[in-house]
Amino acid sequence: MSIRTCAAVAAGALLFGAHVAAAAPGAPFREHRALQPVATAGAGGSLPRAGALAAAPIVGANFVFLPDATALANQVCAPGLNGGQQLAVALSALLSGLTLDPQLMVVLATQPLLCGDIFYQPLANDVRGIGYQHQSLGELFDQTPDSRLEGMAFLNDFPYWQAHPAEFQNDFDHELGHRWGARVHALIDGVESTALLGRQQEHWSYFLNSGGSPLEGNVWTDLGGGQFQADTPLGPGTFSDFDLYAMGVLPPAQVRPLELLRPGAAPAATDCLGLTLDATSPPQSCGPYQTPATAVTVGIADVIAVEGERTPPAAATPVTVDVVVVVVGTGMQPFDLASCQAVADAVPARIADFATASGGRVLLNNLVTGGSDCAAFASPAAAAHDPSGGGCAVARPRASAVGLALAAIALGWRRARRR
Repeated sequence: MSIRTCAAVAAGALLFGAHVAAAAPGAPFREHRALQPVATAGAGGSLPRAGALAAAPIVGANFVFLPDATALANQVCAPGLNGGQQLAVALSALLSGLTLDPQLMVVLATQPLLCGDIFYQPLANDVRGIGYQHQSLGELFDQTPDSRLEGMAFLNDFPYWQAHPAEFQNDFDHELGHRWGARVHALIDGVESTALLGRQQEHWSYFLNSGGSPLEGNVWTDLGGGQFQADTPLGPGTFSDFDLYAMGVLPPAQVRPLELLRPGAAPAATDCLGLTLDATSPPQSCGPYQTPATAVTVGIADVIAVEGERTPPAAATPVTVDVVVVVVGTGMQPFDLASCQAVADAVPARIADFATASGGRVLLNNLVTGGSDCAAFASPAAAAHDPSGGGCAVARPRASAVGLALAAIALGWRRARRR
């Protein structure tokens, strides 16, 4: 999942009745929600039933809209409750009731939630050799046996993406890309190594020349004389050959090796978040960075030596993946006509972007291509909102029980979104 900050102080701890580590205002929390242990009924409470949803879903143009879903969506913000899994299960049942059976689901909110988290929630995997064996769920699992759903990309509030379109392109690709990567270990210097990986062992290392993959790493240039420079655009990137192999669309014989840098002695440096620069740092999108280093070549055979052959095997044939976008109605402001149309326009654009990022090899097929026009269910008047808001928002408290309680006890919330 890409880096977004959601620092909560006393309000978060009191609201959810769970311990939250204190942080100074602005101190970043690195996201930690990817690949959580999966909750089951009876462990930490029952999972929500589709019948518990507050309102009936509406099949719109290019997406499914679920009104009055603030409480359901805000489950993802509650520490220790595995809300991502609970939301995914509830929405899976909802889609089943609409006779929609996608392989991947994308979720957007109409207004900011209590946190700025975005993440990929894995629900099933039937592919060997792409690194899932190193995760807590194990290599093969299926938490949605009654459907084809393999995972949910939770992208939080749409107004934020309207204000940050380049970030939207990249993070859409990033979260859906987590269906397949980046988790692989490799044989380096004769031993199994995690050196290809960076943040949370689920993203490429800062020091890997991934060519600017949506799953992080960097664009590294050899300046000669043992000097290398990282300079990675913020906008949408293209998936690396290692990514495409994991996706099953590039056979091993066509996978080009990647270079992994071993930085030499250099003055201490800070990354684009202002933290100490290391393998877990985000891509170098805030300006060039140079360092002395030694390049080590890692081939896909080095990955296969640890992970085993991909099963089913990767082939040089494009694949189609069925998706559905669900928009959950959140907050007190209505889902206005302009916002509804903006979502309807954004969905096919992001689907096209993903095809471009994969070199036309992975084609997302939206199962919702018809349905009600926005004018049939969206509010005609645009609601006043802050498009920079989102997550643990600096937005005004909402006129609800949760909002009033939050306003009464909060010392402050701070949210910033970063790659």
